[in-house]
Amino acid sequence: MTLTSHTFATTRSKLSPPALLSLLSLILLLGCSPPPDSQQISDHIYSIAEDVENKNANDILDRLSGTFSAKHLRTKKDTQRLLMFSFLKYKRISVLLTNIKVSIDEIYLDQATATFNVIATSNSAGGANLIPSEGQVYRFTTDWEKIDSEWYLQQASWKRAFE
Repeated sequence: MTLTSHTFATTRSKLSPPALLSLLSLILLLGCSPPPDSQQISDHIYSIAEDVENKNANDILDRLSGTFSAKHLRTKKDTQRLLMFSFLKYKRISVLLTNIKVSIDEIYLDQATATFNVIATSNSAGGANLIPSEGQVYRFTTDWEKIDSEWYLQQASWKRAFE
């Protein structure tokens, strides 16, 4: 068997400085583009869950649209009261999210729906209790609206997952 080696000539084309600058600008623009709408909504859902755990009511309220409503909550003010009550009642709140599914409306591209499961646990007693004293699994359905390229929670409904 005879082995032959091949030598390939490589040619380099030189890019002019303006072409190189244009190419670099394009790469930077592609790298800086915002994530797709469904990813933005999913990120907001995770942020809200983290804000609940950290008891950041203002950050949660900032993510709600001006027309927000939910089960038994007609206004953002009602939501603020519920958050403050929950944060005072429960010393530690943990939130686990599963099965997040986001669908953007095919006709109204500024409208979306997201569904997901929430496993929420809490301790109403003080101290470093490692085992939660209370917990529940919920199935959420949420509606979102895009305002000035930013997504806001418009409506939320939930039910216990095992009912």
